[in-house]
Amino acid sequence: MNGNDRVVVIGGVMVLLLMLTTAMIFRGEAYAKSDISDDEADLSWMSDLPLESGTDMESQKLNEGSVAVFTIPGTDRAIKGITATLTWDDEPDIRRARLYENQPDSFTLDVISSDGNISETIYGANSADGEGSLLVQVALTDEEVDQFKDSGDWSVIVTMTEAKNYEPRLGPGIVVLTDDGNDFDLKIEYDFYDLYPDGEE
Repeated sequence: MNGNDRVVVIGGVMVLLLMLTTAMIFRGEAYAKSDISDDEADLSWMSDLPLESGTDMESQKLNEGSVAVFTIPGTDRAIKGITATLTWDDEPDIRRARLYENQPDSFTLDVISSDGNISETIYGANSADGEGSLLVQVALTDEEVDQFKDSGDWSVIVTMTEAKNYEPRLGPGIVVLTDDGNDFDLKIEYDFYDLYPDGEE
């Protein structure tokens, strides 16, 4: 191989290396762009649908340890936010030869998505005047709304955790009067997108 051949070979190798390097760079950029497009959710559908709202009112009596489950329809919908408000009045004190004070009752309130990935819980007892309230709020980001759309019903769960008895204000508390449970009122407010407003999927 003479000097000219060496120059040709070296030049060819350098051109080949340059082509391979350029191809790898462009291929890497293509993969990066592909990954970005896969990670970024398409939220444009939200701008085409109005945000609607609904309200459900429920009233019920639960005995101690009992549970009531209420559902928020999530099929064909995208839930944006939920506010659940639980209120109750504990029974007043009673007199049986002497005064018996009703001890505070307690409830637990849960809001849970259909797959259980989103869950909010609060527990509490009523005040000394007999009034009690619990509030649970769930606010989803646009990305979460898109992720959980059309994923099934949400649940609002009320548990009558503990119904404390009537105890005498004065004197020994050997004799108590039983408190089995309590009534409650539940208000469920929710915002959602109707994914099929015309009834067609």
